Amino acid sequence: DLREQGVEMVRLLYSDIHGIYRGKDFVVDFYDQVAAHGMNFAASSLVDGINGDPLSGEGSFSELGFPDMTVLPVEESIHQLPWRPTTAWCLGQVKDGSLGAEYSPRSLLERAMQRCADLGYRPIVAPELEFYLFREDELGQVTRYIDRHAMVYAVGERADPEYVVRQMLKTAHALDLGVTASNHEFGRGQYEINMNHGEALATADRTFMFKAMVKEVAATKGLLATFMGKPLNNDEGTAVHLHISMLDEAGHNVFDDPGADDGISRVGRSFCAGILDHAPALTAILAPTVNAYRRLATGALSPRFANWGYDNRLAFCRVPDERGLATRFELRLADGSTNAYILVAAAILAGLHGIEQGLEPPPPIRTAHDINPTSGKSIPQSFESSLAELRADDELRARMGKIADTFTLVKEAEIARFNAFVTDWELREYLWHL
Repeated sequence: DLREQGVEMVRLLYSDIHGIYRGKDFVVDFYDQVAAHGMNFAASSLVDGINGDPLSGEGSFSELGFPDMTVLPVEESIHQLPWRPTTAWCLGQVKDGSLGAEYSPRSLLERAMQRCADLGYRPIVAPELEFYLFREDELGQVTRYIDRHAMVYAVGERADPEYVVRQMLKTAHALDLGVTASNHEFGRGQYEINMNHGEALATADRTFMFKAMVKEVAATKGLLATFMGKPLNNDEGTAVHLHISMLDEAGHNVFDDPGADDGISRVGRSFCAGILDHAPALTAILAPTVNAYRRLATGALSPRFANWGYDNRLAFCRVPDERGLATRFELRLADGSTNAYILVAAAILAGLHGIEQGLEPPPPIRTAHDINPTSGKSIPQSFESSLAELRADDELRARMGKIADTFTLVKEAEIARFNAFVTDWELREYLWHL
């Protein structure tokens, strides 16, 4: 009983289209009622702009008068919060048949998982998550948690002087989020916490709750945590590298083929080909903000073409050295702001298209000299162009359903706000001279 553990409040959380956690706190005495019947939220909250403005126009919830959706607790996810022991949190799932289900990122991944199951597959994924920590003063000015040129894999008091990241690692373990290790990354005040691989939906759930935990624990320390792709002009970008494999009903990795020259099966090659075929459209999902393309422009281990290679970190789709049960593909383009549910679902659906059509990937790249316009489709270098690619990819949009079109509308509105905004750069560049 939660009350016997000292829990007074329960926090029900669900993901919106951006991957931002939304929810309500309710008194623990109402938990049984919420578990049985769910809790209502405005369905439009799934697709609000990142500035909080509701999506309007054709096909939006505004046309329906902003109705409710029902969110049910995923009961096995409930955990008492180490940083707030009187509160427990619980992952929420939009109820099947509820108005918001077609727009829910978690529901999209559930549909992708069912499509895999219909083909006899079970997708396994593992994300590598990076983030920055900042201090924010009363005026909203931010400075790095640490401002030293620490090397990647730096650890100890100099890399984490206030024990914040190690506290996050301990907290994530206590919440059963499947974490293994942490370290300082390339950027000053940038960190990575590694997560175990697992079944795709459960891992996306863990990723969603992990990002919420990082932000909450940072806030208790007076810090701001961000997963945005390029928060600083003079430092490294933040990536999410996603590893994907597929098991059959007997638990064998269907990407593995010991008899093949490279150990990759025909199914695996076709999955990779599907990813590469849809890579321009996938870019909008992997890099889902205006800011994300600042990171891609630097070329720092971020691919420019839809290619693949063996243990090659310059490739869009890397094949790590391990084979057997560990045979997998690593998608290297995504940045930290991507929504884990939509990322995993879209990648799976693109790969399944390759399997169903028996697609064959282009020859793998082997050296930096292989990376050129003939080595694969070009990756869009702006948010506008990647959204245009998503709009033009009828196959991927059909597989994703309504959420693909809604994602495009929400993000086009985001770009319009950016294009209308006078930036600090413009003032520095033009104000005095002109």
